[in-house]
Amino acid sequence: MEEGIHILGGGTLPVIDHPDKDMTFDIGGGWGDRIQIDEWPKKNNEGLASVIGWKNPKPKKGDKLRVPLESGKTMLCEFVDVRYCGNPADMFFADIKSLNYID
Repeated sequence: MEEGIHILGGGTLPVIDHPDKDMTFDIGGGWGDRIQIDEWPKKNNEGLASVIGWKNPKPKKGDKLRVPLESGKTMLCEFVDVRYCGNPADMFFADIKSLNYID
């Protein structure tokens, strides 16, 4: 298991293993528990966007991401590539592809 995730006040949280089932995440969040759009669409890969995040557990390929749009609709996306940083233990970079609108 990886080292813990450092938190304010000098403590650490354990890294949570990803469950066996697919997970669905949401864009947004607060400090240390956030996913944000990095580049939409990616310049060199039409159809994909990139995100950066800090989650515990971290997403894996095949997990879903809900992205609220200015129109009021929500886009459902899928993680197609996830790259873990290791330090901090909960940080990752990922590419996502849009699947459909869910409302």
